[in-house]
Amino acid sequence: ISMEGFFSYGFATGFLTALLSEITVGIGLAFISGAAQAWVVDAMTRAGKTPHDRRRLFMEAAALRAIASVVIGSVGALVAHAWGLRSPWCVSATLMLLALLFAARFFGREGEVNGEERLSELEALKTSLHMARSDGALRWVLAVTGVVGLGAVFNHLWQPYFLTHLTQSELGGIWFFISLGLFAGSWGLRHIHANPETEARLSVAAAAMIGLGLLGLASTASLPVAILWLI
Repeated sequence: ISMEGFFSYGFATGFLTALLSEITVGIGLAFISGAAQAWVVDAMTRAGKTPHDRRRLFMEAAALRAIASVVIGSVGALVAHAWGLRSPWCVSATLMLLALLFAARFFGREGEVNGEERLSELEALKTSLHMARSDGALRWVLAVTGVVGLGAVFNHLWQPYFLTHLTQSELGGIWFFISLGLFAGSWGLRHIHANPETEARLSVAAAAMIGLGLLGLASTASLPVAILWLI
């Protein structure tokens, strides 16, 4: 589904067609959001791995995604420069098709659950709501995630903001520093042995930093504050 959305983005002619493509991509991502993490957690639990081992793996994956973002993003910019801004969408869709064919060919079915363990969408929703009401730690995580999500909305506006201070080609430098911050943070956190209380404090600190960055950006609108906020 996401592949179809990426491909249709390459042929968008206006806001409505781009919106439909964005919705299609979002629906596709909704099917895989959290599924890979759940699969990895189950596999590592069966293998006897500790929570720290799982945290270390997720942090390493986040760091590698930051590196891949810089490399593939740079290649995408070259493709767009050579064949137009629509071409990276079609290239992305083609690569997603290759990944789909690779997974269908080489990945087994050992990760599937049997019929007795399978839940319907409604049952999964009811179970999730029950856990959210009964687990105080989960409610705390949901609250912090909501606060961070509100800040992420403004993060999508970083390109229009910086275009008032920089040229379009110089946006690549800002994007590099964003990815560098993600890499450094993920790679550093993989070495931290944190208990749940420490993780809660780190989450509050992260949300506070986002809020302070937004306040500073709104009050000064200065370029250094904006760069620090993104990093």
